[in-house]
Amino acid sequence: DHLDLAEAGVPFYCWRMLQFSLEYDSRLFSRATYESILERHFPALAGTRHAGDFLPRNQRYAGGMPVFRVARQTRQWARDLVSVIRDRDRLTLLNKKRCLALALAGVAGLARAEPSVRTIERLRLLEQRLRDSGVDFDWERF
Repeated sequence: DHLDLAEAGVPFYCWRMLQFSLEYDSRLFSRATYESILERHFPALAGTRHAGDFLPRNQRYAGGMPVFRVARQTRQWARDLVSVIRDRDRLTLLNKKRCLALALAGVAGLARAEPSVRTIERLRLLEQRLRDSGVDFDWERF
């Protein structure tokens, strides 16, 4: 099951929100921020429970997020992403300095970097599939 790799980007369906969310420290987007966005723009989803709600309290850290070990695959993606992030022509929507630091944190196995590494990997896969399909895609146009 790879649902965690293919989950929807709600509420980041538009380019400007996606860029905004990747430009700033993910800690700015607390659970309360997401709940507020959902209540205002997606009221049907506002009451949806978070996966962390189903874990025992001793398996959560501040903010209600679950604590897990970093997956080996995430560490491998982080290693591979270092060169992709450094490439000037790839993933141009990202703040390269910040994402390089996140990738290196992922290589080191820091659990808080794992969601960011997975997001960067998803964007890399999207960009690669577009290139492989011959689609001339430029993040800056959106």
